[in-house]
Amino acid sequence: HLSLRRQRQMCIRDSSKAVEYLIKLGHRKIAHISGWNYVANGKDRLYAYKNTLKRYNIKVRKDYIVEGDFTEISGYNAMKKLLELKERPTAVFAANDLMAIGAIKAIREKGLSVPEDISIIGFDDIPLASYAIPPLTTVHQPIFQMGYESAKILVKLITTQKPKVESQVMETTLVIRNSTRQQN
Repeated sequence: HLSLRRQRQMCIRDSSKAVEYLIKLGHRKIAHISGWNYVANGKDRLYAYKNTLKRYNIKVRKDYIVEGDFTEISGYNAMKKLLELKERPTAVFAANDLMAIGAIKAIREKGLSVPEDISIIGFDDIPLASYAIPPLTTVHQPIFQMGYESAKILVKLITTQKPKVESQVMETTLVIRNSTRQQN
């Protein structure tokens, strides 16, 4: 299993990759739809977002950070708030794919287009991400493998076997699809 500390470091690293990808596409007005800030994943992805912007000397704007709850509707509502800003973002890093998909819906309802007007990137690479319109750029996590390894440890604990404690690093990858593009 992975230690909690190691898991959190990986979450921060992978979230930073997502934000950095948007920066390398030329975006400087990058918003974040965060998850709950009292949950480790929400905290870590927000930390990575802020830290990455600072590393690239991009101002962290409070109005560009809207908290969601990892659901599609919260991503939709958060994006509606971002679209009301006088200076709307050109890109959004959503803390998970469901919120990113909700954000895409809000953008469309406003008469705007992804990625032509606003680039969107998510996190998790849920099966629905590749079917979104446009298909969602996201950080792929090997969720099935993570669940499988966790279940093996749980079964050993239930059957009173002492699970062998070993760290496993499950690599993530940035899956580039059609929801992001170069900023003009």
